[in-house]
Amino acid sequence: MMSWLVLLTLLGGWRPGAPMPTPGYGFACAEVAGKVYCIGGVKESMDSLIPRLTNEAYDVVRDSWITGLAPLPGPRWFAGCAALNGKVYVIGGTDGRRDIARVDRYDPNTNTWDTVASLPVPAQALAAAVFDNELYAVGGYCASSDGRYLRSSFRFVPEPGPGHWVRTDSLGLPRASLGLAAAAGRLYAVGGRFFNSTPSIEYYVPDRWRTGTEMRTPRSGHGVVGAGGYVAAIGGAGCQGPRASVELLNCLTGEWLPADSLPAARTFLGAALSGTKVIAIGGQCAQRTLNSVEIADSLLIPSAVAEPQDRPLTPMPRLTPTIRAGTTLRLPWSATVLDAAGRVLWVSGKDMTIDVGPGVYFIRAHGQPETCRLTVVK
Repeated sequence: MMSWLVLLTLLGGWRPGAPMPTPGYGFACAEVAGKVYCIGGVKESMDSLIPRLTNEAYDVVRDSWITGLAPLPGPRWFAGCAALNGKVYVIGGTDGRRDIARVDRYDPNTNTWDTVASLPVPAQALAAAVFDNELYAVGGYCASSDGRYLRSSFRFVPEPGPGHWVRTDSLGLPRASLGLAAAAGRLYAVGGRFFNSTPSIEYYVPDRWRTGTEMRTPRSGHGVVGAGGYVAAIGGAGCQGPRASVELLNCLTGEWLPADSLPAARTFLGAALSGTKVIAIGGQCAQRTLNSVEIADSLLIPSAVAEPQDRPLTPMPRLTPTIRAGTTLRLPWSATVLDAAGRVLWVSGKDMTIDVGPGVYFIRAHGQPETCRLTVVK
């Protein structure tokens, strides 16, 4: 019998958006307030790589590009990037001569840059994401000494002053050119390269990385976005070169399913989530650097059709999966409650009152890997 999730993947699709002003790949990419910022990266000439200082933003609502923004303070590509509290962090990377530990922060409201605490180790091809309202930088490659793939995972503490980075539990597998995204109360490290592209994934719940279900295909240099209970792996490269295929992970069942492919194969693309839209930008294919923009409007919105069929990863005792707004839940454990975008709403004790509007939420039990989906109805 066809599952509702398979049906959903058949209803999606990519449509074109306004192309980038300049083709590029390996740029930092993050979304703030409906605008997807594409910063740095490289473009190719006939015989060399040309680093970019460019800071451009794709306006999702207007389907247009904003140019002339304050440029990146120094050339770099293959940096980690994520947006926290309305500011874009560009983390590490390389300038073509050396790996970088520097972290620059861009404020779209003032169109200015400042510098915060550097990473403890220089790294390129790392990934960054916000999880539980905190910024993480994970994995990468360090060529500065003897050359090595990294297992490191760091969390940024913004205060006081420039802040500092705290080492967390290390990845089980060293990996560079990975994807990183939060969904269903977890942080997912997806694929990447450890000498060769890998299909393996790991997920982080406070204090520990755990092994997850492998993708259907190995990927590195791919785009990864997450929301609610789903993670999408977009494009990237496998053993035979760039891919156009897209896979969707149901975090609650651990099942990977195919979704609609990109119009063209590509690696080192930018990917971001704006509202319910997944945006894929630029990248490198086998013959050229791309400037195309593709938009998927419903790739990560399975709740409209999938809710009745979804099941928790592990059944939670005495928890009703569908409740009415205003209901008091009596939980046998304390837990963190997240909305469908993965944002922390509150940390609960054993009793909590649900006073949010109808929608899908996630409850993560403290000290346990389990995450339960909760649907609130009128």
